[in-house]
Amino acid sequence: MSDKNIDNRRANNILYISAVVGILPLLAIYFLYIYNPQSPLWYSVFNSMQDIPSITSDFNPLMTKAMDLYCKSAPLLAIFFFLVQLRYRKIDKITDRKKILQACVLSPFFYGLYAYLVLWGNLELTIAGRPAKYMAESNFTLLVFYSLLYIGTYFMTFGICLQPLLVHKLWKER
Repeated sequence: MSDKNIDNRRANNILYISAVVGILPLLAIYFLYIYNPQSPLWYSVFNSMQDIPSITSDFNPLMTKAMDLYCKSAPLLAIFFFLVQLRYRKIDKITDRKKILQACVLSPFFYGLYAYLVLWGNLELTIAGRPAKYMAESNFTLLVFYSLLYIGTYFMTFGICLQPLLVHKLWKER
């Protein structure tokens, strides 16, 4: 195996481990809420962060507010771990320049729309569409929903951070 593949494997391992580590606080919020749902901590978090737009559920507004506030930190963690694993990441030779250029042009718009809707938008899950409504009816499915939301935001931010490296490699090959 070449050194480039070993370095990329190491970078991917850092990426996957950091994503799993990022979900651990969501598990902690879930178990803390299940263990002690009447804690004053939940009410103070809910009341102090009420003006921040978030994705919540009327089924459990206290836990979902805390989970959504934590999910908003996914871009920061993704940028941090992108910088950590940057020295291990080696970009392969770019073969399809047209697809790379399309991705580099269109994905920031897609990420901006995603960030606007998910990170800065208000959404009540119990009145949303059918899949979100079903997920909003149980604490465990809410945990799954917020975990997927965190992972999606994490990997999309990581991909956006990787794009300047791809463009640099593309221009360097010209």
